Amino acid sequence: MYARILLASDPAAAPDQAALSAEPGYAGHAYAMQPDGPGCALITFFDTEDQASSRNAAPSAGSGSAAGFDEVYEVSWMEPGSAQNESPATIQLVFFDGPRDPAQLAADSRLSEAIKPAMTDVVGLVAHYALNRRDGGWVAMTLATSFDALLRAAETATSVSVEPATTHPTRPDRVLDYALSLSHLPLPATSSRTA
Repeated sequence: MYARILLASDPAAAPDQAALSAEPGYAGHAYAMQPDGPGCALITFFDTEDQASSRNAAPSAGSGSAAGFDEVYEVSWMEPGSAQNESPATIQLVFFDGPRDPAQLAADSRLSEAIKPAMTDVVGLVAHYALNRRDGGWVAMTLATSFDALLRAAETATSVSVEPATTHPTRPDRVLDYALSLSHLPLPATSSRTA
């Protein structure tokens, strides 16, 4: 499965869900707005990279979208959270930009494996995902029932230590929080590794 993330600096009307869901390979989407600014995010999910890269897979998310961020990622895993049966109200995107060298990728992988079990019991966590690019860049995407739950998840993730200590610490390049306006996302019932 592949995810396309489109970020825009200007707000826009929600995408046409019927038209989007009619696209070949459609697997889900989320549309979200920043709580303290005009920015918005559209995340779409498709079966293949070609489908996710299609012009129709990411309808305009605002007048700022042309100058915004628009990238396709492979979904490497999806994990359910303690609130997996609740509806998500917030989404967090944590970006680790590429290119990343082999040592950094190894450090990223160790940290990711250490964080997953720690996140299992975070109250209000609906699901979390790892989205990977070919250049080694990746996004940690978290769905939660509230902004407080996103904060608890972030605190849990940053409290995890990895042994042995690495000379290539994993630090995010950007952290973006949004309130979900609408979503129809592929939510994992159990751990799902696709890569």
